[in-house]
Amino acid sequence: MKKLAFVRTSKSSYVPNIRIWVIAASLFASASIAHAQTSETASTPGKQHSLSIEVDPAAFILKGYSFSIRYHNKRLPNWSIMASGFAADFPNSMMSEVNRKNGWGDLRFTCSNALFVDYHFKQTGKGLFVGPSVFTYNNKVTNMNTGQAVAFKTIYPNLRVGYTWYPFKNLDLYAAPWLNVGKEFMVGNTNKFAGTAFQLDKFKYILALHIGYKYSFDKLFHNKKKNTSNPI
Repeated sequence: MKKLAFVRTSKSSYVPNIRIWVIAASLFASASIAHAQTSETASTPGKQHSLSIEVDPAAFILKGYSFSIRYHNKRLPNWSIMASGFAADFPNSMMSEVNRKNGWGDLRFTCSNALFVDYHFKQTGKGLFVGPSVFTYNNKVTNMNTGQAVAFKTIYPNLRVGYTWYPFKNLDLYAAPWLNVGKEFMVGNTNKFAGTAFQLDKFKYILALHIGYKYSFDKLFHNKKKNTSNPI
């Protein structure tokens, strides 16, 4: 099995891309400023249109990136949909034993994507959530014995369970640890492998932690209306 999480590897330490960290920090800073400017809470917090921005810190540690945008429609208060774009190195120490024995290493996910549909047990979006998701990977892996680098695509349908936790009472910043389990499939031409092919695991799981910020549209419209009706 594979998992993408915080790990130690036998390779040299991964150094985060400073520019990507700066971009992520700027996004959260902008969100915090917007929250301060519109701090009044609507009377029905679970029934609001909202957008959330999420990042996965592990991807940055693994010399990549992970950004997600989640949308929640107030007409479906228990549901949300999220799209993600990500890239990362996969540590050799986490690769399956059979692939290591066959000389494969330096696996990298390049410009990959994921789509999530989640059911939240609370209409506020807090607490437990479950739902299906599908990942599409652009993989690049090298056979250390021959020096051959191979690019191929896979698709990973899975089921996910997670928990959304808001640690601050008056700030819509949250942490969302989650786990998914599924089966990964090769897509397209697999004849590009010369000799021993790269083997996909029978089952796969991902354990991750997302950090996000939620912004409600209804809150913005409510405050604009209030400011218009009460001019200074």
